[in-house]
Amino acid sequence: MASALPWHGRGHRFESDMLHQLAVELKMNFENSPLEYDPSYDPERLDGSTEKTSEVDKTPSTGTPVAYFNIDNYTFDEDSNPFAWDADEQRSTAELARSISSALSQNFNIEDSIIRGVQSAHHDIPRDELIRRILTLGSDIYQGSKSPEIYAQEFSAETIQKIIDGFHVYKPKCDERPQYPVDIWMVFDKKAFENVEYLHPKHQVLANDKWRLKDLSNKGLRGILVIN
Repeated sequence: MASALPWHGRGHRFESDMLHQLAVELKMNFENSPLEYDPSYDPERLDGSTEKTSEVDKTPSTGTPVAYFNIDNYTFDEDSNPFAWDADEQRSTAELARSISSALSQNFNIEDSIIRGVQSAHHDIPRDELIRRILTLGSDIYQGSKSPEIYAQEFSAETIQKIIDGFHVYKPKCDERPQYPVDIWMVFDKKAFENVEYLHPKHQVLANDKWRLKDLSNKGLRGILVIN
């Protein structure tokens, strides 16, 4: 399992293999520090009170379910980031992560699954069109390769928390403006992929969040969760 490499103070760096406890440990140890956190799961790999409603669509062309889920406390001004580690009044991501984890579990088969979350606003097409593309191709990043690959993590509540924190809490992603929600979550059948271990280009450590499709006739996509 790949290690995440945060930065603390003036460049002291350490590695941790306890990925499932990483978000909690970092929060406790570095809450008042200029923290930079590069999670082993690179969030996109591109170029208070919660009101919940869930609607499930099944597209006629693919039969893949698309669930629409509302989370009221996951709205914010794009020019700010209330979840950032150094926000004046930091908003916790814990309830948000629990809501997303629950919605995934309730709407899809998450047994032996891998999860990928992305910010639709970072794509160059409208969200509805992006969803149609995912349903057609099987992922937001398949480019017609003979062996399509995705970057994703095995499903767990801790994984959802880590993905959310990688986007919103820690540097460098937390400093991005505009700041966008992670509003599209893809659920894949783990058995449809083989894991590909590779050398992380930035940190030069082995990472295992890359997955290669085994059979082009089975895209492995179980469903899509759309937030707000």
